[in-house]
Parts: sequence; C-alpha cells; structure tokens
Amino acid sequence: CPDYTRTVENECYFNKTFTHIWTSYCIQLRSVSQNITYDDDCFTVENIVHPDPPVGLNWTLLNVSRSGFYFDVLVRWAPPPLVYQVQYRVRNASHWEM
Repeated sequence: CPDYTRTVENECYFNKTFTHIWTSYCIQLRSVSQNITYDDDCFTVENIVHPDPPVGLNWTLLNVSRSGFYFDVLVRWAPPPLVYQVQYRVRNASHWEM
C-alpha cells in the first residue's frame, strides 16, 4: 500500500501517480500473521470509473453513396457537465452514505 490514511485504520489510498488507465490491478484481503487470504479482486480503472454520457448529441447526414450502402455522417456533442456525488460517513463507521 503506498499510503495509509490517518483517519481510518487499515484504509489504503492510491492517488493518480499509482493508478493508470488500461492497467489491471489485483488486490487481496489477507492476514499476514496467519497467511490466510480472505478475498481477492481484480479490476481496471476504466471499469470502476464511469463518466456521464455526452450531452447535446446530434448527427447530420452529409452524403449517401450511389449504392446506398455507405453514408457520411457528422456527429457532434458537448462534453458532459461535471456532476459530483459525495460519499460521507460518521467517524469510525464502516458504512458510507451518499
């Protein structure tokens, strides 16, 4: 663990210098003293971070081929507005509220 938080015992924090998109990470919950693995999980950053969809999606048909099988389409959109969800918990509680 690169950084243990001071506010919650045994909580590990990985900032952006330790995480990269398209990289797989595997974690294990284990007892070192008894050499027991209780749980393990693998994930990638892009599979746990879900951005909002674009807004104002619009498309325009520009051209149709003579055969009718090919099309030129212009697609435009605006980036999603930044929307945040805040999670909080009472000190020393294990359950997070949203």
